Order: sequence, then C-alpha cells, then structure tokens
Amino acid sequence: VDTQVETRFRTGSIRHTLLAGHDFQQASITGTTAFANSTPIDVFAPVYGNFSIPTLNPFPKSRQSQHGVYVQDQLKVGEHLSALVGIRRDWATAETAGNAASRLDMGATTGRAGVVYHTKFGLAPYVSYTESFLPIAGFNFFNEPFRPQRGKQWETGVKYEAANGRVLINAALFDLRETNRRTPDPTNPRNSIQVGEVQSRGGELELRARWARGYEVIGSYSYNLARVTRSNGADLGRRLPTMPLHLASLWMTKQWQVTPNSRIFVGPGIRYTGPSFDGNDALRTPAFTLYDAMIAWDRGAWRVSVNAANLTDRIHVAACLARGDCFFGARRNVVGGVSYRF
Repeated sequence: VDTQVETRFRTGSIRHTLLAGHDFQQASITGTTAFANSTPIDVFAPVYGNFSIPTLNPFPKSRQSQHGVYVQDQLKVGEHLSALVGIRRDWATAETAGNAASRLDMGATTGRAGVVYHTKFGLAPYVSYTESFLPIAGFNFFNEPFRPQRGKQWETGVKYEAANGRVLINAALFDLRETNRRTPDPTNPRNSIQVGEVQSRGGELELRARWARGYEVIGSYSYNLARVTRSNGADLGRRLPTMPLHLASLWMTKQWQVTPNSRIFVGPGIRYTGPSFDGNDALRTPAFTLYDAMIAWDRGAWRVSVNAANLTDRIHVAACLARGDCFFGARRNVVGGVSYRF
C-alpha cells in the first residue's frame, strides 16, 4: 500500500509541488525443501530411476514487514532553475517462527536532492544525490533474514531537446555504492551472501530522433564497471557476477497513416550484451547480440500489437557463476496484445 497527498503553492517567486505519503508492505514466507546426493548422470544420455526422493522438510514460517513515511518538495525558481529535495524514514522487521535470535529490527533515514538548469536553447545540465534503504524479502540457506540493502548514488549529466521536439539526447555519469547486496554464494549453490560493499561506476547515453515520413530511432549505450570494494572474502576487488561491462541497443520504427484515425507501426531492434564474469574474474561469459521486431496497429484509443524478442531464436549463454553453473538466455518469445487507452 502506498498512499500520498500532493499540493502546489508559491512562496514569493518560487513555485512548490509538495508531496507527502506513507507506504507499507508485508510478506509471509513458507515452503518445503529436501536435499540429497545422487549418482552421476550424463546430461546427453540420461538414465533415470536410480534416485530415491528424500524426506521433505517444511521451512519454519517467517514474516517480514516494512513501512515508511516520506516528504519531498519540487521547486521551480524562475524560468530556468528547478530543484528537488526529499527525506524518508523507514522501519523494517523480520523474524522466523520459533527462533527469537532470528528477529531483525532496522530503521533508516534517507534523503535525495537534485538540481537542473534549463537553458533557452534546449540544454539542461543537472546533478543529483540519492540514498536508499531496501528491505529484502526472504532468508538465506541458514534461515537468517537478509539485511536491508543500503545505497548512495551521485549522478551528473546533461539533457538536450531540440526546439521542434524531434531530437532528445540524455548523457549521464554515475557513481553508485551499495551495501548488503545479495550475490550467489560461491561455496553453496543454495545460498546467497551479502557482500560488504559494491561500487558501480559508469555512464549512459541515449538518443531519440523522429524524422520525416514517420521514421523514429531510439539508441542507447551504457558502461558499468561494478566491483566488490569491501569484503572479507576472496571476492574483494572482483567484478560483480553476471554484470556486463557494456550494453547497447538500437530500435527503429516506421509508421504509416492508413486512415485519419488509424496508423500502422513496424520496426526492428537489436540488443548487444557485452562479456560478463563469474565473480572471481576467471570464467568469462561471451558477448551476444539478439534481434527483435514489432508490428502494431492503432485505431483511436485501441492498439493491437505483436512483439518478438530474440527473433532468430539464438541459443546463447546469459551468465556463468564461479561455482560452475551457467544459465541459458531466453529463446524466441512472441507476445501479442490488445490495449485500450482512456
């Protein structure tokens, strides 16, 4: 549940949009599990039937809850300067039935602030700072509650919009630090560990352009170097598992005006995912490129669409971990939809 109120007012020449609210979430977790060793099996010529199902054991019931209050003010100073300031207070609890030692009570006060300057020729440089507090649902292999994730991020960049609205460009640099982030346990495939601190540094570039005759292009690129910067384990200084250094995508659409009230959209897309590593900087997952496509028909408030991801049905490995297991990426996926806007 997230409930908020908003009001607008002026203090002299400054225009305010003031927002305040309260949110609440709760999770109850139960389950049943079993573990046992089996004889080796050949995945290319499997022989079944020589395995006895072990005894099933229920998880003890656990409960987690979180609620927070927040307030933020968006300020407009004159015609060119905008700013935002906000503060939030969170409380989180987690416990397992019958285990008093598992109870976890935490709270945090976080803030956010940003400022942007709008020039007369469409350029808007900005800088922002954000803190986060994120309770994580679930418990680790040893039935201990996960600690809430904490984060701090600095970001600076520039946005540009052409006077005719046909070109939009966003460029940003960021420095993000997170603590208590979950990563796979290299010694236990059934467990997740929360490393001391992870730092993510990089940049993003996005371009959107509309041309004559109904053509539109959207392109993006991101560079993200994510490393473990504080840890008592061997992962110190290593790259975060499954996190590619480079991501890029390009999408183009063409539209035709069929009637005064209907249009057809057709477009191909391409996505590139760069190499990633296993958490020990030893096992390298190769880069891969996937192709997408879409077709849609708009008539008034109605839209009928078909979207295809991984159009060529390329079989690819999406990620590998230090403990030795790898994961295939999604095969071809075609989704049709009908929507109505009102």
